[in-house]
Amino acid sequence: MAPTLKILATGSYSQAVIEEQGLPELKELVKESTSANVRRVTRFVQLALVGAGRCSRNRSLPANTAVYLSSCRGDAEVTATLLDDLIRRRELPSPVTFVNSVSNAACFHVASALGLHERSNFITNRFDPLAAALKTAWIDFQCGEVETALVGSVDACSLPMRDHRVRVEVTEQTTVGEASHWLLLTGAADPRPGVAHVTALENFASLERLREWLSERNFRKDSVLAPGQHFTVCDAEELCAGTGMQTFDYRASLPHYDSQTGAAIEAFLEEREERAMLHINSDPAGRYSVILIERS
Repeated sequence: MAPTLKILATGSYSQAVIEEQGLPELKELVKESTSANVRRVTRFVQLALVGAGRCSRNRSLPANTAVYLSSCRGDAEVTATLLDDLIRRRELPSPVTFVNSVSNAACFHVASALGLHERSNFITNRFDPLAAALKTAWIDFQCGEVETALVGSVDACSLPMRDHRVRVEVTEQTTVGEASHWLLLTGAADPRPGVAHVTALENFASLERLREWLSERNFRKDSVLAPGQHFTVCDAEELCAGTGMQTFDYRASLPHYDSQTGAAIEAFLEEREERAMLHINSDPAGRYSVILIERS
């Protein structure tokens, strides 16, 4: 698969959560990012609005811009509330809880706040949801069904924090956080100026197949390899030895949250000077996802 998607803009929100201080207030950030006064929505929806709004800031998006929202766990807080109502309290959930429990609810609010009328999709993947969302968007671009797309990932914290830590499988000593990372994409032929291109978007069933693919490409020394959160820096350095690339540890300063791939893309574009970044992630089954970003 050899996709070429143009990145017009990026936008994100990322914040460590200090348990003693509670969850950061998001209402004003939503209004600042989208100019919308959204009421009776969950924290997950607020995070989606902040990230998507920052990505589209100072731009008039075409009404036919599609939305592709991804997450490892979705809106865990509203799901827990709904299950508590149904199972523990043996009550029907409130209408607001029920409506917000639909995974695509956040897509609806993003589209509504930004005045979008094209398709919206919620994509989940346990180990690299943003890569899965990019793949879905690329297919729609290739089929000629989409001209512009907002692609993002959202991870929200929920109270009590001890339950959240169990859910994301980290210890009490781990700094946790929440984030919303978004890309505004169009086809490579679009005349609008972009900041970078997605020039490869691949999946491999084994490390051997990944090695073969790497050996077939001539990566220049002005490229970096960014190891995803499920692909160790040691493995990345071993792969780099055969390519001439340096490793880019973009995760060193990040709090723990499920999907950090979007942080890699934004950090590369804002903090590095190399021409290209190869992001590699993996899962416990030994499968690999690869995203290649090249500057315009």
